[in-house]
Amino acid sequence: PAENARAGLRRLEGLGNVHVLGFRPYDELPAYVSGFSVGVIPYRATAYTRNCSPLKVFEYLAAGKAVVASGVPELGGMEPDVALADGAEAFVAAVESALAADSSDAVERRRQLAEKNTWDARTERLLGLVGGRLAR
Repeated sequence: PAENARAGLRRLEGLGNVHVLGFRPYDELPAYVSGFSVGVIPYRATAYTRNCSPLKVFEYLAAGKAVVASGVPELGGMEPDVALADGAEAFVAAVESALAADSSDAVERRRQLAEKNTWDARTERLLGLVGGRLAR
């Protein structure tokens, strides 16, 4: 698996429209995301990705970015701000659609969605569910 990843990275580095920047400190990442037009989560569909919920979706949304994802059905139901796309053609079409649908209202809606999913907000919801269950 590691050699496959290295080979894939070498292929990407050979493309004229791909810039591999290497590791960056976490606190620098928001500056990079601010330059994105669309946040992408291009996962292969595996048993793992079918059961994961990538937190980067909320980082993208907090920056006001539309998101296009594949291989992560857990992100379903977050439309129109998160589009799920299976296959290369559908993924490209979803990115093009996200680019065309960008507006200041959409940016604000995405930020509000992210705000509802901070760790504090998620913890409060979980505690409310557990507390309600215990009260019964």
